[in-house]
Amino acid sequence: YYGLNYSSGWDADLLARATGKGRTAVGYVNVFIHGLREDRQQLFANSLIRSLALVTAAALVITLYILRRMRPALMLGIVGVLAFGDILSMDLNYLNGDNYKERADYQQNFSATDADRQIMADKGYYRVFDLRDSMSSALTYGAMTAYFHNSIGGYHAARLKIYEDLINRQLFNFPNCAPVINMLNTRYIIKPSKDGDSVVRNKGSLGPVWFVKGVKYERSAQDVMNALSKFHPADTAILFARDSARVRVGGETDSTGYIQLLKNDNDQITYVSQSRQRQFAVFSEVYYDRGWEAYVDGKEVPIIRTNYVLRGLSLAPGRHIIKFFFRPLSYYLGRQVQWMATIVLVLMIVGMAVTAVQESSFRRRSAQVSLPAVS
Repeated sequence: YYGLNYSSGWDADLLARATGKGRTAVGYVNVFIHGLREDRQQLFANSLIRSLALVTAAALVITLYILRRMRPALMLGIVGVLAFGDILSMDLNYLNGDNYKERADYQQNFSATDADRQIMADKGYYRVFDLRDSMSSALTYGAMTAYFHNSIGGYHAARLKIYEDLINRQLFNFPNCAPVINMLNTRYIIKPSKDGDSVVRNKGSLGPVWFVKGVKYERSAQDVMNALSKFHPADTAILFARDSARVRVGGETDSTGYIQLLKNDNDQITYVSQSRQRQFAVFSEVYYDRGWEAYVDGKEVPIIRTNYVLRGLSLAPGRHIIKFFFRPLSYYLGRQVQWMATIVLVLMIVGMAVTAVQESSFRRRSAQVSLPAVS
């Protein structure tokens, strides 16, 4: 606690950059760094004192138990209270009354513009590309856009790598990425202007799902990504060569055939299709093989990775109900483990309670037994 200087290389770099801005900037940065070091020292002191107090208390309780001065149930209860207090005190450092606002005050942060209201008048299922701030903000942040619309960009701490690839290799090339914009169901593009934000209707948007006339195979991910720059997503789907054995495409197209979205409930999506010929359908939803399952008329079918990031299905002639379900094994397995652990914990608590009652009863009976009289 006393030996550390509570500084980092970042502090020195900040001070070096301020040097070139003049003495005033250096003064501001020095004040900031000094305050930052004091905060770090205080944080360390608070954490150290709290940790030492909790560890000392827990050690004392366990020592009393080892010396048979405390019953198991009481020891477990005290240690549990200490652990709960440790977690609660840490949580309150980061989430307390200062973090909350009245609903009316908070909602003032989210006010729809005329452009937002114009788009929200369309009650269909589509996505928006918002360029009001910057290209980088639209594709890697965009939280305000996502508050009102389904966005093709936006921030997420665990964004899928294949979509990150699409952003870096295709979307950052806007407007020279029309095929990708169209296949992502991008119906509206919001652009900044001097007279206010303007809304552009993307007439090339292909909607949530469509039939293609044919498929094209590429051997590697690099080849598939490159092929997205110059192709017609309404007519052709770009697939991986390794999936060719799982794809069947009819030789003719049915001009009267159709496929459409019925309902999208986030983790359950339903479509209906009709065609007299075998068709390959492209779904404008991100491909993810660790949880998504597809069923055609109740029978599970393989989902084909299409156009690098989307989903595709081979559909036989006729009318079909297509459903996608998100059922990640990790979630259901984790939930079962959680229930099992809860049951074991409850049994342990009950067992300790029964043991404590038996010990107490045994001691009472032992105290009631009188020694034989000595004559």
